[in-house]
Amino acid sequence: MRAAMFALMFTVTGIAISAAQSKHEPVVWTDSTRDVYINGEIDRSAQVLTSEATQRIALISPRLDRAVVLYTSRRTLYTSSPDSFRFYPDRVVALSDADFVVSPGGSYKLHGESDYSFALGGRSVHIATHQPLIGDTDTQRLFDLVPVWRSAMDSSRPDSGVIARLKNCQAETTINIALGTWCPDSKKHVPRLLKALELAANNHLHIKLIGIGRKLHEPREIVKHFKLAHVPTVIVERAGLEIGRIVEHPITTSMEEDLAAILIGYSKHSEHE
Repeated sequence: MRAAMFALMFTVTGIAISAAQSKHEPVVWTDSTRDVYINGEIDRSAQVLTSEATQRIALISPRLDRAVVLYTSRRTLYTSSPDSFRFYPDRVVALSDADFVVSPGGSYKLHGESDYSFALGGRSVHIATHQPLIGDTDTQRLFDLVPVWRSAMDSSRPDSGVIARLKNCQAETTINIALGTWCPDSKKHVPRLLKALELAANNHLHIKLIGIGRKLHEPREIVKHFKLAHVPTVIVERAGLEIGRIVEHPITTSMEEDLAAILIGYSKHSEHE
């Protein structure tokens, strides 16, 4: 009996210790592509982060002195120092202390399921659903719209062997990259692929970027022509004929490795399953 009580006490104590430890574990925040308006003007330098584990949304902008933290489970708004968030080099992920200091900041209004508005320091702020880039584009327009993609690209370190294979391609090849600025998988894979192609610096590889709308409805002609079912999709063409494609996720360790395999004829497809 005494042994059983001791075992129970040990178990309860272990749970208490585990709970206490979890309170000190850093909170993980991930980039959430949203459109932020301050005083009615879109702020492309603003970044929205979400922590699903704690049901919080954070907004950081150089136009605001304080970071904003929305506690969605409590429907309350707080502010904190922007330094509370420690970003990874890609700026897609940040960490904060579990008990970082916040101050009451008022209330917010919820519009629909995920749009928020509030006033802060005499400014009106609106966190809105992202309006995606649609149609033919280039890296400048892409990075202007979603700056975190540039950070993700700049911090990428593609495999040097893969870059060498991309560099050695001598055939004129068009690489169509259909992406969604709203799409987490596009944000994960496309910047790294662009970095590999930039490092390869191969004039035989012609890159075309195409923004695709939500639900893959726009641009209608492109979606129909390439038979797009997912984004990102990379369609590789020579002399106007498709020689391979990568759909949504790589089948190897990266999209650039899949692309290198397609270019030298080892693989024709990386299909979504």
